[in-house]
Amino acid sequence: MQPLLRSVQDAPLEFFYKSDIVALMTECLIKAIEAHLYVIPDPPPQRLKGVRSREEMAQYDLEKTAYDAKTSVARDNLITTDERQGWVLTRYFYHGLTAMQHNGDGLREEIAPMIYGMDVERERKADEQILFVKSVPPDPLRPAQKPRKIEGMDLAELDLMKGDSGEAADLAEKAMADPKGDHARAAYVLARIDLMEGDPEKATAGFQQTLELSKDPRTMAWSHIYLGRLYDSMNPPDRAKAVAEYKAALTVRDSRPDTKGAAESGIAKPFALPQRDKPAADDKDFDPTGKAQKEAYKPPTPQ
Repeated sequence: MQPLLRSVQDAPLEFFYKSDIVALMTECLIKAIEAHLYVIPDPPPQRLKGVRSREEMAQYDLEKTAYDAKTSVARDNLITTDERQGWVLTRYFYHGLTAMQHNGDGLREEIAPMIYGMDVERERKADEQILFVKSVPPDPLRPAQKPRKIEGMDLAELDLMKGDSGEAADLAEKAMADPKGDHARAAYVLARIDLMEGDPEKATAGFQQTLELSKDPRTMAWSHIYLGRLYDSMNPPDRAKAVAEYKAALTVRDSRPDTKGAAESGIAKPFALPQRDKPAADDKDFDPTGKAQKEAYKPPTPQ
């Protein structure tokens, strides 16, 4: 679901939501629930009591239909406003909640199918059609704050999300050279870039360095997960070291479900490199898992 973050980079959201898919999805779900609970200011038609004429019943049905239609339009306008502010998954969750309501199921049972059943590519393409507003009104429940300038490692993370690994690497290296720089986050960014560029040895060293420097549970947990996947991807794989890393990720106790799911999946079975039948015509040797996949790749036997 990470590609969905690229869709909101031009939205007037706080950097926190532009860089964390779990936070973005959670807020979109909240917006969808708010839309479901929205009630228009017009008073609803009163249900008839006692025996009424056919004309009175027909008039009530007409007023009720008009009231429901007006409510539906108002809720749709609210969702559109949320989308234009950057909450791009609000409509998806709204439709999911509607289906859940008709089926009589509860959110506890339906939230996992709603998330893991998402067609990410379809949602990404839909998000690209949204025209974001330039700014949003201040939240009355939060104190007014000046927009925070995105710089340093936040900017490096943003560049990495956009696919500009060169700019991200430059910023990370500057942070490493600065005695007061955020060395832990810089090491983490550089390790991920090494992984993307097909250098598993440097990536492994970078994630190990991150673990030595960082105190952030999420950064530490994902460094362990990346290391576990690297050990699983070695030729031959070092399954014992991989499992140890996945277990270490769980002991860090990052509270996010994606971390827990990735670590438990790694413990249950070895991480498998994505396979393909043949290289694409425009293949630029981009390999997010390192050299192991390139070395293991064998072209198909000619027919």
